[in-house]
Amino acid sequence: MVQGKENFIKQLTHTSFYTGGQFAISNDGQYLLCTYNALIHILDIQTQQIVRSIGQDDTSSEVVSFALFNDLIVIAYRNQLLRQFNWTTGTCLRTWKSVHKNTIICMTFDSNGSLLATGGADFTVKIWDVEHLYYTHNLKGSTSIIRVVLFYTSESKKIHVICGSDDGQIYLHNLHVSGAKPTILQGHMSTVTSLVLHNDHTLISSGRDRVVIIWDLQTQSSIRTIPVMESVEALIALPSFDYLKQLKIKQTFAPNEPLFFTFGNSGLIKLWSGTTGRCLLIQEDKTHEKITANSYGKDKEHEQVFLNAYFNETTRMFYTNTIDHNIIAFNIKKLKLEKQFIGELGDVLK
Repeated sequence: MVQGKENFIKQLTHTSFYTGGQFAISNDGQYLLCTYNALIHILDIQTQQIVRSIGQDDTSSEVVSFALFNDLIVIAYRNQLLRQFNWTTGTCLRTWKSVHKNTIICMTFDSNGSLLATGGADFTVKIWDVEHLYYTHNLKGSTSIIRVVLFYTSESKKIHVICGSDDGQIYLHNLHVSGAKPTILQGHMSTVTSLVLHNDHTLISSGRDRVVIIWDLQTQSSIRTIPVMESVEALIALPSFDYLKQLKIKQTFAPNEPLFFTFGNSGLIKLWSGTTGRCLLIQEDKTHEKITANSYGKDKEHEQVFLNAYFNETTRMFYTNTIDHNIIAFNIKKLKLEKQFIGELGDVLK
């Protein structure tokens, strides 16, 4: 007897949502914001479904960077336009022309979202008043491409901008002194990849020269240079000493001791002490490495390399991206793989 033809109803569709580059996590930990050519896709973390796309699918205006603050996102495009959206609704609030002479490489908001810093391939940093939409400062002094920017408020309540560049130098700009030359912190021998503030006057920097440097911003000098034996792409300061017990670290630390995680080309998360320079913990869970190995075999081009990293306080998870356009989430308790998002479905899997 011939059985009748069955009809199937589509319930879910999974499609490519991330082509590499920058990504971010919403404060509530529910959404990933991912670069996809000329678009920013908003991905529901639980369902892994695209709930919204921001921008126009125009190959002439590829996304090169973006900055997130609460429900606002400012996107920089390769055609040197900047667009501000409410990412929760997809509404474009304003569009303006960048005054950079070349592509914007990095950008960040200050702590209250009123100022935006953009670092460019023209070796400059522009500071924007987000509400009134004009740039307030044109910060010069770098001799190379700006890779990372960071706002810093000193103990005297003076606002500074710290930027790291391809020349291995870190530039400290005081926004309250017009036309002043930046203070230069020298120590790295190659591209500065990440800048993290530990407290009111301690800066932690990483580079592709396989070292992490601890800086005292009051004396504007280095405290310690730590050889980490890998090219570090991202740093995250330990959010709270409360996590040490969950990580099974029984040592006692001084209240202001800088502890930080590194993410780099070893493909493993590591915890370090900025005071002693010792590695306190190396991630044991290597499930993410096995997934990559199963996908690509022993192809060294696809070895697991961490690029960017963020920590979300709500979910208590690290989120990091890899060279093969995956975004991976690790629980801070055991540094164990919790979720893996495959950004491009064109990957050939075994």
